[in-house]
Amino acid sequence: MSIPFAISLVRDEVITSMQFVEMMAARMENQIPLGTLAIRANFLTVRLTVELLDEQERHDCRFGELAVERGILTGEQVKHLLALQQVHLPRISSMLTSMGFLTEGQVRALHAEFINRKPTTPTATPPKPKFSTTRTDTKQTHNN
Repeated sequence: MSIPFAISLVRDEVITSMQFVEMMAARMENQIPLGTLAIRANFLTVRLTVELLDEQERHDCRFGELAVERGILTGEQVKHLLALQQVHLPRISSMLTSMGFLTEGQVRALHAEFINRKPTTPTATPPKPKFSTTRTDTKQTHNN
């Protein structure tokens, strides 16, 4: 299940925007650092990784960009590491259930509905708002 699915849950008011933010923050806390993945993939040594991390902190830049700029990693290696990083993130469905936002059955049903939706086109009629957009003032003008 994907981030677009989670966004659709917010849009459809199944979860709140605060729940979405909380879920994404918790998900990112579980993200494995790129340097760790580079060591595991034998792209970098621990010493070189620490040197890059020190330099990254001094220059406030991204680890992968710095490694490519220094000629230590290739762009393809960084892409590979970023893909690995995504694979190791907790699944959206697991986050929704473990945080108590939805049950497994609700996630399955909502995801099936999400998959079966027709893509929205620019010419499609926008959905009607769930609230009234007309002003309902009770003031009346009296002519004497």
